[in-house]
Amino acid sequence: EDVKIKTKDNLTLHGWFIKQKNPLAHETVIYFHENAGNIGNRLYVIEMLYFEVEVNVLIIGYRGYGHSEGKPSEEGIELDAEAIFEFALEHKEINN
Repeated sequence: EDVKIKTKDNLTLHGWFIKQKNPLAHETVIYFHENAGNIGNRLYVIEMLYFEVEVNVLIIGYRGYGHSEGKPSEEGIELDAEAIFEFALEHKEINN
């Protein structure tokens, strides 16, 4: 699933949500993937988490990377983490 998540300072973060066949029966890992690569460079990690660890994977580029808006900063990345965590807590298809 292609996801877009709004932060409190009104930026849009972009990523993917790869859910197990029965997502409610599995934990969810939140993965900030950017730094020295892009989401495509993380496919081997997604594959391992999905098939071997059997978790849902919410993989997001933090602000300023990939298709996410903004410019990275410590304060901004804290807002990103908060928005992504709230997204996961409010998602009805997963065990939050």
